[in-house]
Amino acid sequence: MNKNYTGALSDLNKAISLDSSSKRAYYSRGYAKNQLEDFQSAILDFDKAINLDPSFEKAYDHRGYAKFL
Repeated sequence: MNKNYTGALSDLNKAISLDSSSKRAYYSRGYAKNQLEDFQSAILDFDKAINLDPSFEKAYDHRGYAKFL
């Protein structure tokens, strides 16, 4: 909410190290990377979120956005 995407990455990396099956953590990290214009890395996180839950529609949407840019 405060748009501190660099800080969010640090927190999300920690969350993923604690629970590597969290689709939300991968999605959120991908979103933060999109905001920082690290699109290739964001795509990998969205891919992981989709792999964990193929019905996770928001991950598909944001992955498409990252691929478009």
